[in-house]
Amino acid sequence: VAAQFKPVIFGINKWDLVGPRANAADYAAYIAQCFPQLEFAPVACMSATIGTNLAETMRLALALHNQAGTRLGTAPLNQVVEGILKLRGPGSRSAAPVKAYYATQIGVHPPTFVLFVNQPKLVSAEYRRFFLRQLRQRTVLAQIPIRLLVRGHHGARRSRQSQESTDSPRAAPPQPKYIAPGPHGGGVVQSPRRPSADRGPGVDSPLETGDSPRAKIFASREETGGL
Repeated sequence: VAAQFKPVIFGINKWDLVGPRANAADYAAYIAQCFPQLEFAPVACMSATIGTNLAETMRLALALHNQAGTRLGTAPLNQVVEGILKLRGPGSRSAAPVKAYYATQIGVHPPTFVLFVNQPKLVSAEYRRFFLRQLRQRTVLAQIPIRLLVRGHHGARRSRQSQESTDSPRAAPPQPKYIAPGPHGGGVVQSPRRPSADRGPGVDSPLETGDSPRAKIFASREETGGL
């Protein structure tokens, strides 16, 4: 799933049988530990037997589809990229300095971005993960996979100017609504943002959507009143 860049929801069935013995937050942490490459994916606790959260999960799936079809305008996207680069640039341990110039979106389903740098081969896999994590936190693409391509900047300025003349921001897709926490540890579990060493203090973005949790947990409708 991760290799194909497909949106995914982790479904935990038979939630009606666990009762107060299980804590939804523990499930979220366990799944994130087992599938670190899908740490952004939402988690739905459900019961096929009594129908708990089945409709809500379908609405969540539609919301993820809408997220995957979002196209960000070039100008606001590069404001976000500028903030990421100020927090941490794509430095290299080699003698050759790595400098990032700008980014542009070239596709949807999945959202595909190109980051133009002077030394593409020196941009590490670890930095690419950091960049994508920051991009999710600062945009409406919080719960879906994103494809990132890193290319050399030669001849790219003309392409950027052409795209900026035709590209314009789109309204953010509707975000899913989540159930409030229940008395037995169920409900929404909002995964905390990355610590300040990763995100940086006081970072604002024109595409910021507030706390965009990496995992959302549904509790039973009886505990929370449903959506």
